Amino acid sequence: MKILQIGCGSMGTPVLENCLKFYKEVTLIEKIEIKKDGVKCFNDFKQIANIDFDIVIIAVKPQHFGDIADEIAKICNENTIVVSIMAGINAAYLAKKITKTSKFIRVMPNLGMMLESGGINAIYDGVQTDFSKEFVENIFGGVNECIYVDIDKFVDTFTPITGCGIAYFLLLAKIMFDRLYLTQGNDKLVRKLMQNAVDLSEKMSFDEAISRIASKAGVTEAALKVMKPIMENGVTEGINSAMERLNEISKDLCK
Repeated sequence: MKILQIGCGSMGTPVLENCLKFYKEVTLIEKIEIKKDGVKCFNDFKQIANIDFDIVIIAVKPQHFGDIADEIAKICNENTIVVSIMAGINAAYLAKKITKTSKFIRVMPNLGMMLESGGINAIYDGVQTDFSKEFVENIFGGVNECIYVDIDKFVDTFTPITGCGIAYFLLLAKIMFDRLYLTQGNDKLVRKLMQNAVDLSEKMSFDEAISRIASKAGVTEAALKVMKPIMENGVTEGINSAMERLNEISKDLCK
């Protein structure tokens, strides 16, 4: 099978590494040469103009897609499966720019995939053949959780949560660290608290875990009464803001 990957940044790198676990060779288009066994790296589409690829993975930033869309269209044929991990670029726009094929798969991966700790990948498979499913599971499955959606636009609804969610938890941790730093100066305390929270959540539901810690009329309950409405409103408004921004980006890019 002939695979082409375009781009090898923070998310493209783990995609490439997963490809090499299952397939002997991957052709890569990247400005900076990547020297890795099994990778044939080029910096110009003209160098691969005569190759028929079975899979084309687009792993560039969405704002750069417009600059290379015509080049991608030239190397595709009616049998090419196009896999995009670009946020905000919907399948309809991909089909508009890459007209030779109608086979598109969109994946919204998150940072967990890059860390090899188990990511959460929202996937729209517009091909739905045994071949496409096997490829998707090989590259984006494994230790990762794959959530399949039937409608392309649903991929974008996961972005503010699965794509951005890790940053929300880290922000809370940083706020706690900044507060503890005034008296302790030790970030290990916050990191340990984060690990304790993860360990506890794996053993019981969130509500049960909170009730175990927050005794009635106690110190924790007093804090939670103040924090809960603030955090609920803040998280909701933040996710809504992220979704609005994603819609703006999508509208701007998919003209």
